[in-house]
Amino acid sequence: MARRISSKTVLNRKCLTAIRAGMVDGMEDMGGTIVSQTDPPDDPLTSEKIDGDWGIWVDGRKVAGTATKPRGLRNKSGITLAVGFEFPARFNELGTVHQPARPFFTPRVFEVMPGAARYISPRVKAKLRGVR
Repeated sequence: MARRISSKTVLNRKCLTAIRAGMVDGMEDMGGTIVSQTDPPDDPLTSEKIDGDWGIWVDGRKVAGTATKPRGLRNKSGITLAVGFEFPARFNELGTVHQPARPFFTPRVFEVMPGAARYISPRVKAKLRGVR
């Protein structure tokens, strides 16, 4: 009698957990890189640099970073990285009725994001090495 062919797939949950953990580690590096390598404008009131911050949420729970969750961020499932700068920086980034936009943050993000694999891939590979 011939063997019956089955399309049953066995899900390795340890690998999925390792992949998500590696992605969070890689995104942590990426968020820190974006904030540290961006040159924000000076605060017009205090003449000090505007602080940047980042945070990572997985399935609605914060797992890394020091940022508080923005009100508009919806993160019920998946991994979310939020990077940004404090209040007066928004006026330089987007402009107002009285001043033109002088973006400092968006160009930096567009430099880092296409190369996101160089941050995430090594971390995921390192996490998967220990999984069997």
